[in-house]
Parts: sequence; structure tokens; C-alpha cells
Amino acid sequence: MALAAIETSRADAAADPANLTNAMARAEGATRFLYRGQAPEVVENEARNAGGSVVSAAIGSLLARNDPLGVRLFRQFGDRLDPHDRRALGAAAQTLSNANAAMGWLRDRSATLAAETAPAPTSDPTLDAMNAASPATAEPPPVVSSAGMLLDQDGLAGDRERLDEIEARHHALTALNEQEFTAHPARLRANQAAIDADTARRRAAVKAESDSLYADLRRHLTTGGPGGGPAVTSPPATIMSRLTDAQQDAVIAQVNDAIEGRRPRTDPQTWYAIRQGLTGGDAGERQRWASMNLVPFMGRLSEED
Repeated sequence: MALAAIETSRADAAADPANLTNAMARAEGATRFLYRGQAPEVVENEARNAGGSVVSAAIGSLLARNDPLGVRLFRQFGDRLDPHDRRALGAAAQTLSNANAAMGWLRDRSATLAAETAPAPTSDPTLDAMNAASPATAEPPPVVSSAGMLLDQDGLAGDRERLDEIEARHHALTALNEQEFTAHPARLRANQAAIDADTARRRAAVKAESDSLYADLRRHLTTGGPGGGPAVTSPPATIMSRLTDAQQDAVIAQVNDAIEGRRPRTDPQTWYAIRQGLTGGDAGERQRWASMNLVPFMGRLSEED
């Protein structure tokens, strides 16, 4: 019965840390009953170990879920742990504490950077609203690469500007981190991990938005026409407004071909340019083309290609 009470106490504290104090008391009481008749110092040592095991179960469960309460409970009850658990859980608590502090630091510095780069207010509410809007609809300049003219269709209008802003933000936050935490390596690493993860999420959001719009564009062009066939009308303005001029021209040409009953044929220059991008000697260029959505080139490639 006493051993079962100790195990139940551990499980209770791990499931609901609010029960920790009561669970410790139950485990210690059960242990004193289990070791009754032995020397008092033995009984109290075993009771303390049982209480520590309950604390360890509760804190370990919280830290495994990255719950900040685990850090607070470690600071409050860490002296009840045995040396091994104190070292292991202490390292985990410090890591989580640094990660949480890094997220707070990232929020604060991000807000500071946003305020520093925001356009100064004017007396014109309309202009202020336009200045506050995302520049995602700005028309990007062409980029010359091994795939030549095709890269003027790389992404939606403004994607490059958004990605450049994300990279500039990454560099600025990295510089601030190095400036503020060079003398604190653990926080420096935690902050940088938070910066890198946030940057990756922002890049992924740009790509996910592009892929979603291209999927809508592809559905319209391939099944948006009579009887579920090729479209004979332009895509909705919500799609067309996000495309570059070159992409809009290609879409209109494809719609016109559908109106006249012509099937898309492969343009050799387009085919070879894409192949060159995918197989060229520049690893960065290959990766760029491997992750590129080819929907903008539908009008220049046959359905098979």
C-alpha cells in the first residue's frame, strides 16, 4: 500500500503540478510508514528521497513539454532533488529559461526595429495608411541569372522585396544580439536560435502564400472554363493583382489560346532555361529552381512537360 501511494503521488504531481505540495506530503508520509521502526535518520532520509522523486516527476514532465512552470518549480523546489536530478533538470530548466528569455528579447527588439523603420506620419490619413501597408504589391526588378529572362517570373510581385526585408531583419537582429550578449554565450546562442527560427518561419510564410495563390491560379486556368475545361476568362482580380506584369501577360496569352482552342506548346527556350537552372553548376541556383513553383510557366510548357 505504501509503495502504491508513493507511485500514485508521483503520477498525481506529474499530471497536475498544482497538487505537488500535497503529493510530496503523501509520498513522505507513506515512506515514513514503510520504514517505521528503523533509525529516525534513515526514515527521514528515505522520506526526503520520496518527496524529491515526486518533485522530479512534476518538474521533468513540465520541462519535457517546454512549460515555463517547470522553471519556476525548479527554482522553488530544486533543493529537494537528489544531486543527479538537480544537475539534469537544472540544465534543462536553464535551457528553457534562456529560450523563453530569447523569445522575449526577440519580441522587444523586433518592435524596436519596426518602429525605427516605420514611415513618419503625415497629415494625410490616406497616405499614412498606404505607408503602413505591406510593400508586397511593389513590382520587383528583373534578376539576371543562369536561367536568364525566366527569373523575372520568380515569385509573386513583391516576393523578393519581402524576402530581402526578412534577410535585412535577420542581419539587424543578429548584430544586436552579438552586441548585447557577447559576454553571455548561452543567451547569445539561445537568442540566435530564436532569430534563425523566426526568420525561417517568415520565409516559409512567403512561400506558402505564393504556393497557395499559384494553386488557385492553376485550378482556374485548367478547370475554370466551360465544363471544367481550360479557362476562357481571366483569373479573379485577387489573383491577377499579385502577379508580375510578365506573369499577367503569360496568363492572358494562355486564356486567349484556350478561347481559340489551342493547347499550350512547349517553348524550347523556356524548357532549356528551366533545365539549365535545375542542372547547372551553381548549387544555390539548382536549389532555387528545385523549390520554384512552375505554375507561372504553364503557358510556355505543354501539359506533358
